[in-house]
Amino acid sequence: MKKLFYLALLSLLLPLSAAALEANEIGSVMRQKVDTVLEILNDHNKSKTDRNAAIEQEMNPYFDFVLMAKLSLGKSGWQEATPAQRKEYVVLFERRIKDFYMSKLDLYKDEAITLEAPQQVKNRIYLNSFIIEKGEKKEVLYKFYHAKEGWLIYDVDVLGVSIIQSYRSQFAGELEKGSIEQLLIKLRQPQPDA
Repeated sequence: MKKLFYLALLSLLLPLSAAALEANEIGSVMRQKVDTVLEILNDHNKSKTDRNAAIEQEMNPYFDFVLMAKLSLGKSGWQEATPAQRKEYVVLFERRIKDFYMSKLDLYKDEAITLEAPQQVKNRIYLNSFIIEKGEKKEVLYKFYHAKEGWLIYDVDVLGVSIIQSYRSQFAGELEKGSIEQLLIKLRQPQPDA
């Protein structure tokens, strides 16, 4: 399980930098971002705080955290929430994802990362990548959709498991037992380091 979380971490490290992309830029820009993140990870002169901040700065613009938060809460959960609760949920969800994955950065051990050419799948673009560890390829799939600003990531599959669907299942269970406010109370708590 720890390895899965680590792979998920690397998956979020890959798509880093600037703003939304044009469809024909996804492959080349993402390759540049992978290389940049690997350089940051291999710079042992940076403090952990500075390293994480540099990676976050690189990765944030390519993710649509609002859409990811909305999808993870599910349609009924999103509709149940007030506008203020939705706003807080988006902030807490984004922080939760970033904190969790940044806590896994220390597991990086010089693995190679390869990217395939982006593939159009209906109105989405999928970018498949592989983390090569001891000759074994671990698949990480980035899913882009076309937003007003350009192409943004709305989900990541790690070894065939969607991060959004995983959170949606977890939060649906929480909402069955309680309210959106109770979920927010849990999300406000510091996340234990896994």
